[in-house]
Amino acid sequence: MLSHDHLSLLNEERAQAAIRAQDFIGVYIPTRLEWVGGLKNKPWQTEAEKEFFFQWRLNLSSCVALLATIESCIHNYCGTEAASACERELALHLSEA
Repeated sequence: MLSHDHLSLLNEERAQAAIRAQDFIGVYIPTRLEWVGGLKNKPWQTEAEKEFFFQWRLNLSSCVALLATIESCIHNYCGTEAASACERELALHLSEA
């Protein structure tokens, strides 16, 4: 699976059809080996601290990935003229959630 921003750049009919259809928009959260390996390299942490650290790193990675996906969606679906209005409306919805 490709992130929305990368999929939208592919010059391939199936990729462009998926972008146009807006049926499914995935959020790609990279978890490279060094990301996972860095989670348990603190010998002074308890198991609870390691789990807490993991949750925060995953949450932050998810937020960064979501922001990139939102930016790509706004660019592809709202157009230049309406981008600011789309961003504002989305920010309001997210703040309510």
